[in-house]
Amino acid sequence: MNHIAESARSCLVDAIDTMTPTEFSKSPGVHFTRSRKLSFRQLLLFLVSSAKGSIPEELRRFYASRSAMPGDAPSRSAFIQQRAKLSEQAMPALLQRFNSKFQPRLFCGFQLLACDGSELAFHSGWDWDARVTGPGGYYAVHLVALYDLLSRKYTDAVIQPARLKNEHEAICQLAQRLDGAAKRILTADRGFGSYNFYLHAGKAGVRYLVRITEKKAQGILGEELFRRLDASPDITVTRRLVRHQRKSEYLHPEERDAYRFIGPSTQFDFLEPGKAGEVPVTIRIARVKIGEDSYEYLATDLPPAEFSLLELKDLYRLRWGIETSFRDLKHTLGAEKFRSRHREFVIQELWARMILYNFCMEIANQVSLRKRSCKYVYRINIAQALKVCHEFLCSCEELRRGMDVPGWILKAEASPVRDGRKWKRKPRHHGAQGFNYR
Repeated sequence: MNHIAESARSCLVDAIDTMTPTEFSKSPGVHFTRSRKLSFRQLLLFLVSSAKGSIPEELRRFYASRSAMPGDAPSRSAFIQQRAKLSEQAMPALLQRFNSKFQPRLFCGFQLLACDGSELAFHSGWDWDARVTGPGGYYAVHLVALYDLLSRKYTDAVIQPARLKNEHEAICQLAQRLDGAAKRILTADRGFGSYNFYLHAGKAGVRYLVRITEKKAQGILGEELFRRLDASPDITVTRRLVRHQRKSEYLHPEERDAYRFIGPSTQFDFLEPGKAGEVPVTIRIARVKIGEDSYEYLATDLPPAEFSLLELKDLYRLRWGIETSFRDLKHTLGAEKFRSRHREFVIQELWARMILYNFCMEIANQVSLRKRSCKYVYRINIAQALKVCHEFLCSCEELRRGMDVPGWILKAEASPVRDGRKWKRKPRHHGAQGFNYR
């Protein structure tokens, strides 16, 4: 069964081999033209396969696993000089090329995507755009990622400095990058829903399912329709968006209650502030019961004839997969253990961690447990699976041949799936991982 891991590694190497310094260096024809200990190809493979250690430690591990002599390994300074030559498009392109080697898993013909944000702290002393103020202030980047919920892989991301983060803008950018060739449903949590996003998703041919606050649901429906949710928890409305308050210029004055004014400070890419004109948008608002006296509100454009309230609830529940992926990305694969103070290199390492996560999950997705007659359904231990797959990628060819990756994944203790559990989150101090201990 080791062909599963070897196949995934071959796909990663093939994706790296399709990339050239001419495409992805800052100075094509100048950078990566001279012979160096760390070539363009080796640099990309090193960035993806490196673990949580310091630069000297990771360089030693990378070259020792290839039976290289100490003199063949580059110095820390040489590595930093080489990585500085990579363009900012290099790592995102590698992620896309690696993902293109595999077909996504589908639900009723749809690819299920989730969008969410997470903050990752790093050490700096001058990057004020990344400065998070307040008690115990720190520097951070804000990752807004697209995640395939069934294939369990990252498909795209926008990485912003923490002080300038804008999740509304980020999700619109991600929607614009999606091609309309495939059918997709994009789920997102509160904080991402906006008229601007709903229109961008429609323009890109992407269906959306977004949790919104009660206040936003009331704003979309209006007070009268909002009260009707008690009797009919599923209402579809068409709203006409304008950027002026001149009611005499409304094109449909008989539908005055359908108009919504978008203020000048609100980001809206389809009309300029104060300009005449209107943009119609159709939104379905669903109220879903989640407890005795507890409700959540969902905004979507999925047709009621194809997706019932219960199906909307189940689809949104799958969104939690991106939350657990952030935990594994940060802690199991060490995405927060950055090896630089420069934001450019921090973003570079973060893309590399997402590629590594996708590589590991491609292997783990093909390993399944035997069915048990137990109280719970069991699944493989994802944290241990990520570690085994990462170790396989870092190993030399001789060790890889004798390493039973699926066997070691199955050897780890299985995790029971306990649906319906909930608990309060416990906020804790957020800070960067220190260099001295790595």
